[in-house]
Amino acid sequence: MINKLIKMLFFIFVLTNINNVIAETQLQGHLSTDFGMTAEEVRAVFEKDGVDFSSSEVTDGDHLIFAKRKQSWITTDLLYVFPANSDRLALIIEIFPGLVNSDSVRKDLSDELGEPSSDNYPESVLKQMQESNLIPTGVNQLAVWNITANGNDREARVMGLGKYVRVEYIDNDLMAGK
Repeated sequence: MINKLIKMLFFIFVLTNINNVIAETQLQGHLSTDFGMTAEEVRAVFEKDGVDFSSSEVTDGDHLIFAKRKQSWITTDLLYVFPANSDRLALIIEIFPGLVNSDSVRKDLSDELGEPSSDNYPESVLKQMQESNLIPTGVNQLAVWNITANGNDREARVMGLGKYVRVEYIDNDLMAGK
């Protein structure tokens, strides 16, 4: 009972203190897309970023755009999310299929955003985060950059999932409809 309580308090401590980290770097979006853009504005910059449009759909009121980006060493899948409560770009997910280790992606983000706010999550904390639907099931590596600057609450997350790496760029205010 006491061990469970200690683990839960640690979990709460980690989650509450992650959001208190202030980074000097700003997170505007990903590539040429900026948070707050409309779907039309996002699609207009695809060519500039070497992104190929795949499809678009509306699910539960959220507008989703699926795309692919060919890089010299890999083709990644992209998902742009425009929540129903704002119709503005609030979340970008990039999947690196076949990449089993997140180190190279983490290094790129560290070069851009500085050191992660947190990247040493014990297995028990990852499991609790998965059970709370904060991260996808199967995450075995997680690095989070919390960036609170100019009134914006944003995050970048790199997740290792065994057979691929997932990167999320999130504007928490837009996701919440603010």
